[in-house]
Amino acid sequence: MTAPKQVDVNALLDYEVAADGSHVRLNLANDQGNPVDITLPIECLKQLVLSMPVILEQTLRALSQNPALRLVHTVKLWTIERTSDPQALILSFRTPDHFSISFRVDRADILRMADSFVDHEVDAYPLGLCLH
Repeated sequence: MTAPKQVDVNALLDYEVAADGSHVRLNLANDQGNPVDITLPIECLKQLVLSMPVILEQTLRALSQNPALRLVHTVKLWTIERTSDPQALILSFRTPDHFSISFRVDRADILRMADSFVDHEVDAYPLGLCLH
């Protein structure tokens, strides 16, 4: 088996989503500035999206030598929406640079989160308030 070809990438130039949603093409620039394309099927893209926050966190911690460092986003907009399941809601966050993420959250957990903000002084918990 031959070794995989390594490409050093310096920039994400653009991306293209297939009309049928089956794959995404990332248009990149290599270390000489030449275009390089990578095509990812949707399943691979899902894996990459889920892995990226962990990869970035590990990289930031290695660069800073701070094991507690993490990437924190500023929330510009948040929404709570209904779902077809009456026991669940969709909690969405958007940042000023248009990054967005949504979570399915049980109604009971949303109520516990709201109560925790009202009932507890967050400053009293220097390591953070975590309810399970």
